[in-house]
This record gives sequence, C-alpha cells and structure tokens, in this order.
Amino acid sequence: MLQLIRDDSLARYICGGPISESNILSSGSGVVSFRYLDHHDKTNKVLQLPHEEFLLRVLRHVPPPRKKMVRYYGLYAEHNAELLKKARMVLGQPIPETPSFLTWQEHYHNIGKELPNLCPVCGTPLVPGRRLRRWSTYHPGVHAPHEAAA
Repeated sequence: MLQLIRDDSLARYICGGPISESNILSSGSGVVSFRYLDHHDKTNKVLQLPHEEFLLRVLRHVPPPRKKMVRYYGLYAEHNAELLKKARMVLGQPIPETPSFLTWQEHYHNIGKELPNLCPVCGTPLVPGRRLRRWSTYHPGVHAPHEAAA
C-alpha cells in the first residue's frame, strides 16, 4: 500500500506538518494570512505575518538531521530492531553508534570547573551522611516566620 502513495503525500500521511495548506488563506504583498485554532478560547482566528516571520515559524518545526520522526511504524519501531539491522546490512550501511552521554562530573572536568561535591580544603569527594531536618527545627537560634508569629 505504501508504494502506491506518492512521496509528498506519504510525508503528510505519516507526520503532517505545522500548518495545512487549507489553513493558509492568502499570500501576497509580503504578508501571509492563515487560520489557526486559539487553544485559550477554542475559536478559529486569522493571523497575518510577514513572509519572513511566517517562514521562521514554520521552520521551527523542521526536525534536525537524522531525527527519527516516526517511532512506532515500520523498521524504526522498537520491535523491528532486527529487521532494521538486516536492512542496513543489505544496503551496506554501517550500524550507527549509540552516543555516549557525559555525566555532570565529566562535564565539569571538561570545562575546567571544580566539582561542587569536593571538600574545599582537601579535595576529596564529599559523602552524604544524613538528611538535614527542616529549616525551622534545625536552626534553633533562627526563627521561621510561623514560629516568630507564635
């Protein structure tokens, strides 16, 4: 069935777009008029924007390169991981590496900042010992607003 659908309509069928052509009312003299649903009062409204602003708003919805937009359909569905590997082998594509993510400690080290969980005197990692109690009961000399009013 999917082979019968043209490429441009396939894209609309799968993920649609930020605005449908039927909602664009006019485009001329440097201004685009389009209809949209205002979710605050649930009414259709008409907005006029300069061409540049309209294009900027539409382009905000374009995904970055290699971003999977279809998650649960076809070869990209999680349950078809083996089929995706086979398809990549047949097409001669390398299997992409999974990105490695930095921990916040590695990030601090890379940018040259001192880790906030190190002792400022000796530099050894601080180890959590016990939880502090609430402010009003932990600081006996300082009164919280509700204690001062009593």
